[in-house]
Amino acid sequence: MGDIDDAAKVYEQLLAKQPGNAIAANNLASLIADHRSNDAASLAKAKKLVAKFGSSKQLAFLDTYGWVHYRLGDLDKAAKTLSEVVKKAPKVPVFQYHLGMVYYKQGNKVAAREHLSKALAGGAKAPWAGAARRALKSVG
Repeated sequence: MGDIDDAAKVYEQLLAKQPGNAIAANNLASLIADHRSNDAASLAKAKKLVAKFGSSKQLAFLDTYGWVHYRLGDLDKAAKTLSEVVKKAPKVPVFQYHLGMVYYKQGNKVAAREHLSKALAGGAKAPWAGAARRALKSVG
């Protein structure tokens, strides 16, 4: 419904009661990475939330781990993680978008174009599609 602050509060309340709830941790970290990426304290919280996801077998958790590291500027860690996610689930548009944005930030135009194009082919109406289109236009 677009109420990011209320959603974050619900996840925080859930984590206060169930600190080991990985789904709540993942979803809160994802919200932070997507909507509070300019807030260093929030990103530090997201990093703490996803710390245990670096070796997860759950691709959604690994994706969030990689995306949080992208937002933190750790592009090498993000690229390594997200390329593994995309290798295992190449048809998930948001995974392609995240990896494409990492390559875009790294200046790898060819790889950025490839992954952003795949992301938009399957997620043209996704919330992140505008950012993907702008990045894709920038790399030609």
